[in-house]
Amino acid sequence: MFIFIVGGVMLSFIFGYVGYKFADSIEMMGGVPIILSVSGLVAGIGIFAFGFFSLINSMYMSSDIELLITLPLSSTQIVLLRLLSFLGLAFGIGFVAIIPISIGFTVATSAGIISWVSIILEFIFVPIFATFITATVVILLMSIVRIFRNVDVLRYIGIGVLFILLCLYFFFSSSNNSNQVEVNSLITILAGFGTTLQYVDPVSGFISVFAASGSIIDLLISIALLAASVLLFLIVAKFLYLEGALNMQSTSVSGKILNDEELNKVCTNNGTYKSLVKKEFNMLRRNPAYSLNNFVIGFLWPILAVVLMYGTISSVGKMFAPSEGAQDPTTISIRFVIMSTCLIMFIMILIPMTYQSIAYSSLSREGNSFPIMKQIPVDYKIQIKAKLTVAERIQHIQTTGYVLLGAIIIYIIMGVPVYFALCPTLLAFTFTEMAICMDMLNGYKNASVNWDNEKSIASKNSGAMFAFYILSAFGVPIVCALGLFFAFDANPYLGLIPMLVLAVIFGIIMIPLRKRVFVKGDRRIRTLRF
Repeated sequence: MFIFIVGGVMLSFIFGYVGYKFADSIEMMGGVPIILSVSGLVAGIGIFAFGFFSLINSMYMSSDIELLITLPLSSTQIVLLRLLSFLGLAFGIGFVAIIPISIGFTVATSAGIISWVSIILEFIFVPIFATFITATVVILLMSIVRIFRNVDVLRYIGIGVLFILLCLYFFFSSSNNSNQVEVNSLITILAGFGTTLQYVDPVSGFISVFAASGSIIDLLISIALLAASVLLFLIVAKFLYLEGALNMQSTSVSGKILNDEELNKVCTNNGTYKSLVKKEFNMLRRNPAYSLNNFVIGFLWPILAVVLMYGTISSVGKMFAPSEGAQDPTTISIRFVIMSTCLIMFIMILIPMTYQSIAYSSLSREGNSFPIMKQIPVDYKIQIKAKLTVAERIQHIQTTGYVLLGAIIIYIIMGVPVYFALCPTLLAFTFTEMAICMDMLNGYKNASVNWDNEKSIASKNSGAMFAFYILSAFGVPIVCALGLFFAFDANPYLGLIPMLVLAVIFGIIMIPLRKRVFVKGDRRIRTLRF
C-alpha cells in the first residue's frame, strides 16, 4: 500500500506538471476533451489490468468463499461486496490518471465550468464503469468458458497474449527511428491515439464529447452506459457467480492416458532430490490459485513493465534532461540510464514478490501429506532444499531475469555498454535471494498443515513483507539518491558504485539467512504437529 501511494503521488506530480507545462500543445490538440479521452482510456485499461486477477482472487479464491455460500446471502450480495472492496483501488487509479493532468491543464488555461464538471464526472464514472465491466468479464470467463480451471491452458493463453502485445508494441515503435522523442510529438501521438480509440471506453468517450460541445444528450448517454454496466453485472452475478465459485472447488490439468512404456519412462528414478523438486513443481501447477499467483501474474507484469519502460524512457528523459548544450548528450544519457535502471530494477522485484506465496507456503502446502514427509527416509534438509530450489528458480526468473532484460534494453537504447547490466542484475539477485529466505522463515512461524481447502493456503502469503519494507525504506532512496549523486560527477559511471556496494551488503546478509532456512526448517518439521 505504501509503495502504491508513493508511486501514485509521484505520478500525480509528473502528470500535473505535464498538463500545466505543455498546456499550449494540449490546447492545439483538443484541450480538455482529448485529455479526458486519453486519460479515461488509460484509467480503464489500468483498472482492468489490476482488477482482472485481483477480482479472480477475491471472488473465487478467497479462503472464506465456502463459508459465504452457505450463509443466507444471495450470490449477488456476496460478489457485490467483493467488488465494492476493489473500488477503492479503482478510484485511486482513476485519480492518478485523470485528475492531476486535467487540473494542471485547466489551471494553466483557465478552462470553463463545463470542463471542471466533465473532469469530476470522468473521475466518478470511469472507475465505476471499468470495475463493473471487469467483474462481469471475470464472472463470464470463470463460469462459462471454464478454461481457468485448467492451469496449462491458462499459462498458454497468458504467454500468447504477452507475445501479441510485445509484437504490436515493437511494430508500432519501429516506425520511429529516433532514440529521443520530443514531448510535443509525444502529445501529438497520444492525441491521435485518443481520438482514434475515443469510444473504446464509451463512458469516457461521451464525457469528452460533452466537454467539447456541452451536449446534454452525450452526458445522458454516459449515465445510461454506467447504469447498464451495473445492471449487466447484477444479472450475470445472480445467474452465473455461484456456479463458477463452486466449480473452483475442483482443479484440472491437461494430460493423457499413458501406456506401459510411457509410464515406465515417467517413473524412472531420477534421484531423491530431483524427484522432490519435481513433486514441488507439480504441487504448484495443479492448483489454480498457485498457478495464477506464482506463474501467470509473476510472468505477466514484469514483461508489461519492461515494455512500458522501453516505450517511455526516451520521452521522460527528454522531459527532465537539461537544456540543449548544457552538458554533453552522452553524459546526460548515462546519468538518466542510472536512474532508469534503479527504478526498473525495483519495479521488477516488487511486483512479482507481492503475489508470490511459494516460499511462504512451502511447509503449509504439504497438508495431509505432512506425516509422509516426516516418515520417509529422507533427510529433512534435503526436502527443505527442494522447496527452496523451486522458490528460487521461479522467483529469480521473475525478478533477476527481468531486471537483466530491462537493464539490457535500457542500455541499448541509451548507448551504454551492455555489460554494465551485470551491476543491477547482481543487486537484484542478492536482494531477491535475501527476501526469499526471509519469506520462507516467516512462513515457518505461521505454518499450518491442518486445512481442508487448499485454496485457503494458496492465497495466503506475506506479500514478501520483509522485501517490501527493505525496498521502501532503504533500497529505492539509497540507490537512486546515491546513483544520481555520483552520476553528476565528471565520470557518470560512478553511479553504478552504489549498486555494487548494496549487492555486497545483501550478499553478506543472504549467506547466514540461507543457512538459517535449513536449521529452522529442520526444527519446525520436527515440532509441527498434524
